[in-house]
Amino acid sequence: MKKYTPPDWLRDMDRDDYFFLDPDSDLEEARAWWEDLGPWFQDRGYILYDKVYTDRELDMYAETPKLVFSGATTFPYAHIGGDGHCTDAECSLRTRASYPRLVFAQDSQSRHVCIRVIKPEPSDEYKILSFLNEQSKLWTEENFPCIVPVLEILNNGKNYFAVSPRWDGGMEDQLPWFNTNGEVLDLIQCMLTALCYLHSNKIFHRDIHDGNILTNHFGCANMPHRYSSLQRQELRAKGQLVYALTDFNYSLMLPVDTDLRSCRLPIAESYPGVIEKPYGVVHGEVYFNPFAYDVACLGITLSYQFQHLCSSLPILAPLLSGMLTSNTIERFTAQEALAFFDDNRPKIWEYESLSPPQREYIEDWQAYDRWTNVPPHLLKIWSRYRGERPSYFTERIVGRLCQRRWGRKLIFSVRRLLCFDILQPYLRKCVASLFSLGKLVKSVLVYTHIPFF
Repeated sequence: MKKYTPPDWLRDMDRDDYFFLDPDSDLEEARAWWEDLGPWFQDRGYILYDKVYTDRELDMYAETPKLVFSGATTFPYAHIGGDGHCTDAECSLRTRASYPRLVFAQDSQSRHVCIRVIKPEPSDEYKILSFLNEQSKLWTEENFPCIVPVLEILNNGKNYFAVSPRWDGGMEDQLPWFNTNGEVLDLIQCMLTALCYLHSNKIFHRDIHDGNILTNHFGCANMPHRYSSLQRQELRAKGQLVYALTDFNYSLMLPVDTDLRSCRLPIAESYPGVIEKPYGVVHGEVYFNPFAYDVACLGITLSYQFQHLCSSLPILAPLLSGMLTSNTIERFTAQEALAFFDDNRPKIWEYESLSPPQREYIEDWQAYDRWTNVPPHLLKIWSRYRGERPSYFTERIVGRLCQRRWGRKLIFSVRRLLCFDILQPYLRKCVASLFSLGKLVKSVLVYTHIPFF
């Protein structure tokens, strides 16, 4: 029997390459590939969205549902519509699909779903999505861990497909903007909950950014109307809008006995995924903690969206600083970040009903001063969470060396020779112990009136 050969665009996906030489031709080839699979999906209860033609030409980026859904929205499916200013019935649920790996469809009850082609068994993506598929059956609105559910995994003998409810972008556009600070905190709580769930199951996401955060509402895909989605505003106000992490094609599922604090992976495992890397992987490190890496990536994502709100939401200063500190040993774990958030949110209850300042463009999350306008009584409580930035030597010398290939090789060699990344936690403890011992000796000498130099 002839061996199955995936199309070029699908082989690119297997190599984790999202940067196509010719995105339009890849998308056109992918659309044709999905259409050929349409009857196979229909036999399994899924009807793919239809093509959209504008002025008799095919719009390669647009798809529209074939069926009308008129039932009540139930978990875990998204709320639909509510775009008060959109009068075009045809575009109301149209989607702007731009990734060859996924397509939208409707199930036998006309509910909207997303179908994604995934890497085959025994890939980490397959293992993670299979695990989430089993876990999703146990989830309810009350115990939802803020991970986009996996409803089903299909196999046609050549490829595997993961079926999820169709949700929409939750942070990439943030349209419309939040009406209260409390709505911002609800989003942050969802993201911390999601990361806790992944890390408790030893899943290293590796690609946390605003494009991989979805919400349980979608409506008109036309950009002008998204600024005024009335239903999304109402859902936020009622606390019914939920945010969730998705996309595990870069993720790793580590052994169940992996320790969240001491786990180390070779630095090459930090290369896939997010473009902007956090402290701990950019200064010639040989090994890194994947879970601390995830926490910092979420911190960077939240910083770009919300750190300008630190004066109106002071809890953001210690939370983000604790998630982003360059001292990875002292960096919040996901569990610690959520515990800090839950413990301290009641202290800022008077800020929650206030309207947050409008979104600002933040060019550099590292340079922003989050602590300037924190109230003095809270600053006293939270000052120990200020965090650290890399030293001048690390940032200006090591960092610049690492921008050159020969410099990276030099730093890697020195670190490997000294086993620096492995010994660093122990060196820190030794220095701290010596410092404590010195203070103790000094106290004894002062108490006994013995002169010291």
